[in-house]
Amino acid sequence: MFYSRNCGERIVREKQEISYAKIETSPLPDTVQKWIEICGDSVSVFGGASGVYLLEELMYGSKGTMPHFAFIPMFRKVLDLFKSNDLMGAQVEFERYKSVFNCGLPQIFMTKEILKRAGVFKSVDLREPVNPPAPELWKDFVRNYELLE
Repeated sequence: MFYSRNCGERIVREKQEISYAKIETSPLPDTVQKWIEICGDSVSVFGGASGVYLLEELMYGSKGTMPHFAFIPMFRKVLDLFKSNDLMGAQVEFERYKSVFNCGLPQIFMTKEILKRAGVFKSVDLREPVNPPAPELWKDFVRNYELLE
């Protein structure tokens, strides 16, 4: 059952000032498509989940993704290629990033490291009660991210 149907219909009917919706409900590509069917052109639907399903969501009609701000440069080229109908190029570019997003490291650690490397942060340390990431996951993320730099 699609639980968001009533919410989507209500947004279209009662909340004309809403222009965008970020969909986080799994399965994302399918849910994105259902929201687009409900909202039509009145609401621009974006995917979530840190952009992990970006290409699938685009193929189902999403306008894009709303990832954490540290990841935006990673998706710019993928979006440009997709919008210019270079689906193969978009897939190849997206595959370059998959190893980073699928490394199992919580997003906050990846974000802080990316921003540190960009000169935004001086440290990647997090305050309590956050536990440090497992050393293997950290090494895997750093190795995969460095391949992208």
